[in-house]
Amino acid sequence: MKILNNIATKERLYVVGAIAAAVTCIIVCLGAMLLYKNATDKATAEKRNEIYVAVNGSIIKAQLEEDFSQPLEMAHKGFLELFHNYVWSVEPNTQYIEKNKSKAMAMGDKTVDMLFRLLESKGYYSNLISGDYSVIFDVKEADIVIDYTHDLPQFTLTGTLKTLRTNDVVVKKVVTVGKIVQKSYGFSNFTGFQVLDMEVLEFKELRIIKYKEL
Repeated sequence: MKILNNIATKERLYVVGAIAAAVTCIIVCLGAMLLYKNATDKATAEKRNEIYVAVNGSIIKAQLEEDFSQPLEMAHKGFLELFHNYVWSVEPNTQYIEKNKSKAMAMGDKTVDMLFRLLESKGYYSNLISGDYSVIFDVKEADIVIDYTHDLPQFTLTGTLKTLRTNDVVVKKVVTVGKIVQKSYGFSNFTGFQVLDMEVLEFKELRIIKYKEL
């Protein structure tokens, strides 16, 4: 009889233990589900607050609202570098020149077309073609300054032009100013930005470097 009582006691203990284990398992599962739901809700809320901007044809995420100005500024600077490359970079080839001019005018207003007409009237392109010279445009990020305190962002860009001639390299300084406006995206202007009221404030020769000095 004592043996039977011991067996019954053990069975009760097993049942109680099994129930306790099941309850513990349920509590753990519910806790995990609750933690997962909270994490998912938080991630969803953060996802809704994310901001994306286009930079040189790529889409990047602005992590925080207070940091939005930084990726926007980088997008503007990347656009201005690309735009000025189309304006100033030249190969002694008419098709190349016209293609770059077409791309630049798609990114700017009538002031860009006026600049090209002025350069043409001074024989800028014809001299490069006849001399078989190339022009390389270069600008550093720090030399593109954008002022966001106006209705439209206003930029000042200071770059260099290197004209590669037969025996030397002519280095020129170019300073341009203008405004940036958001326009619709398109094949000819995937950034969606446009330059307005562009002016050339400075366009002067700095030095001539002989190839043997390089």
